[in-house]
Amino acid sequence: MTPPRIPGRAHRTIHVTAILFLSVLACAACGNAAWHGTVLEPPLEVPVIAGVDHRGTPFDSGALAGRLQVVFFGYTFCPDFCPATLYAVTDALSVQSKSVQAEVDVLFVTVDPQRDNRGRLEAYVSQFHPSVRGIRLEEPEALAALTAGYGVYVDSGAESAGDDVYLVDHTTRVYVLNREGHMALTYASDLQAEDLAADLKRLARQ
Repeated sequence: MTPPRIPGRAHRTIHVTAILFLSVLACAACGNAAWHGTVLEPPLEVPVIAGVDHRGTPFDSGALAGRLQVVFFGYTFCPDFCPATLYAVTDALSVQSKSVQAEVDVLFVTVDPQRDNRGRLEAYVSQFHPSVRGIRLEEPEALAALTAGYGVYVDSGAESAGDDVYLVDHTTRVYVLNREGHMALTYASDLQAEDLAADLKRLARQ
């Protein structure tokens, strides 16, 4: 059975999308051909991610300064893109040396906090690389500000607070942040593990 298609994933928050587009244009001829992801030049400043992780521990990505971050927005009920993307990220990390794996944090930020409670997030991320952390922002305003800052489009299909059967339309890009916490690379939903693996290895040497 073919998984249900999540429509409209090409949409973006307009302001950040414009910045991403201009960054790509500016870098089109700047010698970044060896990179597999889309290079942002200069790297884009993005909001700090502050919430609660899948262990119930308060989380603030500002504490990750000096490390590399792979950020993906999704939800545990996602039938296709989310698990496929996280498995690709897992494969990309698994081929790295132990030293590189130790300095990469993967942040899976749920866009469906209504259903993705701590227990569900914990069970979900346990299927992937140990570096994957499930992050939940409980306040809708905080989540909206964060997704807008990343240029992530989110449209929940929930019709009421008690609704528990629906899909969430969302941007399916992967974002890689450099050691300064700025967005350096981004990847489309057809992410190839070997491409991310090569780029992470190169970033880790910088």
